[in-house]
Amino acid sequence: MVSSKLMVAAFATLASLVVVDAGPCRPSSTTAITTTSATETASSSSTTETSTGVSTTLETTTTVTESATSTTITADAGPTPLLVNPNFDDDTISPWIVTPKTDDPFSLSSDHFEGTNSGRLEFGIVSGFAYTNYFYQKVDKELLKAGMYHLLGFTRVDYYSDNPGGDGCGAMRVACFMGAPANHQNVPGSVTLASADVAVGSWFSLDTVCTFTDEMVAQYDEFGVAFGFNCANAGVNLDAVSFERAT
Repeated sequence: MVSSKLMVAAFATLASLVVVDAGPCRPSSTTAITTTSATETASSSSTTETSTGVSTTLETTTTVTESATSTTITADAGPTPLLVNPNFDDDTISPWIVTPKTDDPFSLSSDHFEGTNSGRLEFGIVSGFAYTNYFYQKVDKELLKAGMYHLLGFTRVDYYSDNPGGDGCGAMRVACFMGAPANHQNVPGSVTLASADVAVGSWFSLDTVCTFTDEMVAQYDEFGVAFGFNCANAGVNLDAVSFERAT
């Protein structure tokens, strides 16, 4: 019979020969990414532990998704135009009028500086002399603020005359009006004059600067832009008018 001391020694020797190899954990990772925009959202994350004997394996799977986003950019439409039908290309002369001699023939003309039409005004003669008549358009007062504005238009005349009693046009002018056109006041410093000979048979740019103060805007109910001609028995054209805040 084997003694108890010998049995203990034998078991101790046997235990020293057994090596348990736990080994390192071996994680593995799989990532799926859908790229549609810059906003990332982790949708799920899971860890699975598998044990076999004395070995343990950790497996981790992470799924990442991204949400799509869209951005809409709206461009600034810019300031509201102060004039309507400035090129006479709306197939009407409205809202332009002629003043003060409102019975002079006023119509569209196929002669143009740009676009398709211009405005045409036909002059007669009064008591044997030339007279002054204007193309005029009222400006919406709600859009007009105190400050400086640049007024420009392209003019053309049939022929020139420096004789007040002769047929033709002698002078042109551009200005800003305060008050109703039949009883208007010129905006101070806004009147620009030019001899009509520079616009015979060709387009001439006639421009000025109009300065409105807060007092003017408060005092008058109506403001407008005007291009005038001094003529007798001749026709004139106006086209491509602009009226904008000076920068």
